[in-house]
Amino acid sequence: MPSKKSPLNCFRQTSKKYTSPKRKSPPFPANQCCGEIMTGNDGNRWTAVMNAKNICQWKPDGTGNSAKPKQEKKCPKGKVISPSGRCVKEKKPSATKPKPVKKCPKGKVRSPSGRCVKEKKPSATKPKPVKKCPKGKVRSPSGRCVKEKKPSATTTAQDKPPVKKTKITQANIVARLEESFINDPEYHWSKRKVKTVTHFKKNQHKFELLTPIKDWNNGDIVIYNPYSPGVNSGFISGTKIIPEGGEDMTAVPEEMTKYTDDMLAKYKNLIDEEIIGETIYLSNKDVTLKKFLKGSLLKKINKISSKRPIFSLDINKLIDDTKIYLQVSFPPQSGGWSKNYRITTVVGEVDVNKQGIMGKGKIENEKELIGLIERSIGGKL
Repeated sequence: MPSKKSPLNCFRQTSKKYTSPKRKSPPFPANQCCGEIMTGNDGNRWTAVMNAKNICQWKPDGTGNSAKPKQEKKCPKGKVISPSGRCVKEKKPSATKPKPVKKCPKGKVRSPSGRCVKEKKPSATKPKPVKKCPKGKVRSPSGRCVKEKKPSATTTAQDKPPVKKTKITQANIVARLEESFINDPEYHWSKRKVKTVTHFKKNQHKFELLTPIKDWNNGDIVIYNPYSPGVNSGFISGTKIIPEGGEDMTAVPEEMTKYTDDMLAKYKNLIDEEIIGETIYLSNKDVTLKKFLKGSLLKKINKISSKRPIFSLDINKLIDDTKIYLQVSFPPQSGGWSKNYRITTVVGEVDVNKQGIMGKGKIENEKELIGLIERSIGGKL
């Protein structure tokens, strides 16, 4: 029962919300009885407490008093208990009903504030259809129609997107000239003529096929002559077979550097078999360069755009299987040489253990190295 000081609107409620068996708190509106202590439906004492949002909520009184409330005074028919405890005439429900909300006129709807406002047509919220750009123009990211840029007629091979590099897969010997054909005229013929996969297929009866042609990968090798002196072979590059050779070993041609940034890892298995070596050309982003160059210099090297490799590794296991040498290629300063001719000089070395793991590389003269690189690219780093 509310106290004598209860607000005038702190009435016992009879609706299902307040009298439900599941409700433990008192059957009174907490906001109308803020600060009051009431007996809840569970028989305990409850207090209407204001929270941080200035809203009153029923909270257990904390006294632990579970005594049953005193029997409330019953009023005669047509009367109810007032906040002061007296029986007063019950107000008819119709008097407390909210005023009926008037309907808005046609073409208007009620806003959240209760006002009648003009109804927005659904079509107004739909996105406007995007108009097609005139012929010869394309839509830019900003939505404007701009003139379409046509490929320049002077576009060079360097302007074309680079070949997508594949994951590092070790190169393999996929075919070799039959033993009976390995003589001077035959393997020289193969080096000169067998320069495409199509031409190989026409002459494959002369070769021992170690891997089916459909399974060949970029960087795989076709051996024409494995014997020293006069070792030569061909490297698979798309539909081409690029010839390469040397007195005792086969050098990796520059064209292979577009397929991986770790040339040493790709051909390590073949180096171990002493099939390949001598020279391995590196891209300017090859991970092997981290063994030799400082971070500040390496960062500049990685940004160099060059048609051909600047760096290469010199590997010759027949002479010394404990060393790998870093080389730089650059054009000669004197005249009389062809435009594409390059001189190669050693600029550093690294030790290799029996497991083929490289140590920390040593650069002989960094100042000289920078000079040779700038000479190779024809400009400053």
